[in-house]
Amino acid sequence: MFPLRIFLVFAAMLSGLLTLHAQQSADIRNAAHDSVRVRICLTLAAQFTNNNLDSTFFYCNEATKYAERMNSKKGVADSQYERAYAVFYSGKPDSALKMYTNLLKDYRSLGDSSKVASCYNKMGFIHREKGDPVAALLHYNQALRSNKNEADKSEAGNSYLNIGVIYHDQDNLTDALKYELLGLSMYEASGDNKRTANALARIGNVYLDMKQDSSALLYYQRSLALSQQTNNNRLVAICLNNMAMIYSDRGDLERAAAMYQQALKIREEIGDRNGVAILLNNIGEVYGQRKMIDSALYYVNRSLEISTELQFKDMMATNYLSLASIYYVKGDYKTAYEYYSKYHATYEQLNGEESRKRIDELNASLENERKQRKIDQLSSESAIREAALEQERTKGWLLAIGFVAVLIVAIVIWRNMRRTRKVNVLLEEQKTEIAGQKKIVEEQHRDIVDSINYALRIQHAVMPSKEYLKELFPESFLIYKPRDIVSGDFWWVTRKNNLKIIAVADCTGHGVPGAFMSLIGTSLLNEIVNEKGVTQPDAILNLLTEKVVRALRQNEDRDSMSDGMDIALAVIDEDLDVMHFAGANNSIYFSTTDRQIHELKGDRQPIGYYLDRHKQFTLQSVPLTDITNIWMCTDGYADQFCGIPGAYYSKKYKYSRLKTKLSAVQQTSATQQRDELVREFETWKGNMFQVDDVLIAGIRLY
Repeated sequence: MFPLRIFLVFAAMLSGLLTLHAQQSADIRNAAHDSVRVRICLTLAAQFTNNNLDSTFFYCNEATKYAERMNSKKGVADSQYERAYAVFYSGKPDSALKMYTNLLKDYRSLGDSSKVASCYNKMGFIHREKGDPVAALLHYNQALRSNKNEADKSEAGNSYLNIGVIYHDQDNLTDALKYELLGLSMYEASGDNKRTANALARIGNVYLDMKQDSSALLYYQRSLALSQQTNNNRLVAICLNNMAMIYSDRGDLERAAAMYQQALKIREEIGDRNGVAILLNNIGEVYGQRKMIDSALYYVNRSLEISTELQFKDMMATNYLSLASIYYVKGDYKTAYEYYSKYHATYEQLNGEESRKRIDELNASLENERKQRKIDQLSSESAIREAALEQERTKGWLLAIGFVAVLIVAIVIWRNMRRTRKVNVLLEEQKTEIAGQKKIVEEQHRDIVDSINYALRIQHAVMPSKEYLKELFPESFLIYKPRDIVSGDFWWVTRKNNLKIIAVADCTGHGVPGAFMSLIGTSLLNEIVNEKGVTQPDAILNLLTEKVVRALRQNEDRDSMSDGMDIALAVIDEDLDVMHFAGANNSIYFSTTDRQIHELKGDRQPIGYYLDRHKQFTLQSVPLTDITNIWMCTDGYADQFCGIPGAYYSKKYKYSRLKTKLSAVQQTSATQQRDELVREFETWKGNMFQVDDVLIAGIRLY
């Protein structure tokens, strides 16, 4: 039975809405003139666009009725303008485009350049949503042409912000941020709080893709506060959605899911079907991360139905990618591949090389055109000023005054020539100095690179060879990808009596500092195991910690307290059929004959100085009888951000996805495992820079 409390809540809401409409209708009827009635109706229509589209249509009809009664062409046009915006958000983009095309003629005949620019901006936005960035860019630049000398700063800000979004779509984040900050400055100068809130959210999107999620969150929070003040519920939903993305990336799935649901409710209430599609997909992704496959498929498929009906290809591509990921986790690799193929085809259609090339050429052409217009404008103004001066001079300058003027000009020219000669001499001296400094910098750069390459040779000489690893474990592999030339990650392997010992470590820092830490770690492990004969993993790590603290003088030097390493160390005793393990912040993964992936977690403390009191490392042992594969890794693979083109935001690969991948390749040879893991990493990374050193060691026992 429908609960009485909920019925009463809905009844109260309905009653309040009816009362509000009645009051507003009374205000309209009591207005002194039809022109005032039109203005009130248009104001209400605009307010309801972000909250209730049915109310927008109602007030647009009322405004049209009063405008036609007073034979106001502008009133009718303004009514259709507000209606077109609502028509788009109700899921009819082609109808909205036709309305804006007709409105261009009306506003040109009325001489309203600001509204002409606004129509072009709206048309560009619709073309972008339909997956045609070239047409969108043409309309945005047409908006700037129509807005003479950027007279309407708010509308000029809208054009710049939209151009920035196109750059953002093409992953040109530097230019995207430049144009969107320019748009924000225009909005703030015009005092347009509603559009200022939108610009803040857009800039947050750019910072999010720059992997600066703290800055992104700050801009979203500023936008959320401002959009709540201006009662812009659509933007409130957008901010909630984008903040939820950040919390999802940080692993706070409950907070993310709650924000997505709150945003979805707002989108449904205002009838924004495009926004509903976006949120359904995002909710589906959260369920996918929580391994709730049926719920994930339900939400993403609902999203795909809407985006297919609306023919929003950008959203369709996102749906395909989400479904591919969900089916992959489910183990249905055939269906996952089919959806990934659909995603790839749709993405290439939207953002392929040809599309990017056309956009770059168009942007260059339009930028040159804007510069030329400014030059022409300045030339015209200069010619007008010169003609006026000439006219004044011809009115009767006396010969003596003219002579004096010529004399003064001659003196000025003579002084300028002297000053110019001095400046030229100074510039030549500076040029020589700069050339010398450039040569010094180039030599220093060459020396630095030579030193780093020499450090690389030293690091390779100290670390065990891959051949020695193959000798101890014939079916094994290494994936070793330094972020810079040298790496802070290192592996170490040795045989002591009947024991085989292997370690994978991640030192503090990247590049040369990390490499020096790896040399210290390798040297100390050789001393502890090969010289002193310590072979129990926990004892090795306890002694290694003491020696690192002593070697770096961490009890005395505060600057070195943060230096150290995370490590996973395993001892394989084939005589007793047992694997012993100890770890500092790092785990070891292994598969068993029942194809399950298991993890032994290391202690939550590093090798080196620890603010909390160091505890003795824990020894863990597992029989080798059922183990088929062993894997050890640093955090670089799991922490890599996604660089797949077209994604709304980037996210880390994460250990959960890595374990799923290990499960998928566990029955293949060591070589095949390495090749598949490398291929997976490169596909995930895409055009994104590598964020950390990457190291994975794998051993296939049988």
